[in-house]
Amino acid sequence: MTSPPSRRRGAPRTTLDQIARDAGVSISTVSKVLNGRPGVSPTTRALIETRLAKHRYRPRSANQEGAIELVYIPFGSDWLTDVMEGVCSVARELGVGLTVTRWDDHSGAPRDWLEGVARRQPLGVVSLFATPSADDRRRLANRSIPFVIIDPAGDPGPQVTHIGGQNWAGGLAAAGHLLDLGHRRIAVLTGSGQRLCFPARTSGFRAGLEMAGVPYDPELTRAFDFEKEPGDAHVVALLDLPDPPTGFFAQADVVALSVYREAARRGLRIPHDLSVVGYDDLPLAARVAPPLTTVRQPIREIAKAAARLVAGSASAGPPMEFATELVVRQSTAPPRADRSRRDGRPPGR
Repeated sequence: MTSPPSRRRGAPRTTLDQIARDAGVSISTVSKVLNGRPGVSPTTRALIETRLAKHRYRPRSANQEGAIELVYIPFGSDWLTDVMEGVCSVARELGVGLTVTRWDDHSGAPRDWLEGVARRQPLGVVSLFATPSADDRRRLANRSIPFVIIDPAGDPGPQVTHIGGQNWAGGLAAAGHLLDLGHRRIAVLTGSGQRLCFPARTSGFRAGLEMAGVPYDPELTRAFDFEKEPGDAHVVALLDLPDPPTGFFAQADVVALSVYREAARRGLRIPHDLSVVGYDDLPLAARVAPPLTTVRQPIREIAKAAARLVAGSASAGPPMEFATELVVRQSTAPPRADRSRRDGRPPGR
């Protein structure tokens, strides 16, 4: 979470009049920029933002009667529902409102979003997947609006608090479970976007293979954009290999459904012919047949922690990681006897 630069105790407070004189504009023009109102040219707006940062200007009082602002990039309705319920529960505890804004992609905030935030003056911003640009972060800091990112896209930098699950440990647990069952040909369906969680999950999975002495086969890893395409075509390609996988690690529960669909189309039985491990433990994981073995991350608790941070009821600090947990259901079992010894290794680790 970006924190305002500290001032020397007793140092005189910068006023709007000083900002206006330094920028060579009127106080009303500075006020328009601070409050996100129109009528200021882009050049003048940028000049005033620079002066606000230079003087470390902070509004005189925080908006304690405001709302928490949640911005998100759409990815899975169940995921978003859990996040919204977590943030909403904290808003109810604090007696404040909740404002929700959708960003359509990872390229940055919509052009008018920051002006809207400046007008609304929320207690803080919880960002799901969406990473504000460096300029947007500076402008939020100029208005003393804290923010925190859940599962950021790209590296948010050392000054930004971000929250998520222990993705590396989750990948390690998925690998360990399938290896302990005797699987050696394990496919990985991972994300190709900028979200940091996916390479961390893959790294943990590879570490699990290495600890068991099983070589990593890059041919069995397929990366694609979960938000724009289903994984069905990748599952087809993997199962069409001369030596297809006996197990799948799908790094999102919704992606595991692609394995279920293709298995049904081919007449393969889960887990008798194919084992599947998902990630997240969304409600759908317990509803599919057979119920999905998955890595649970406490999405609502993550969202609650983010909301408490930006609302000021918890302290800012380094990145926060919440423990993950492997939930074993009925989608995993030892590979068939005719598949478990193809590499000459006995089942088990």
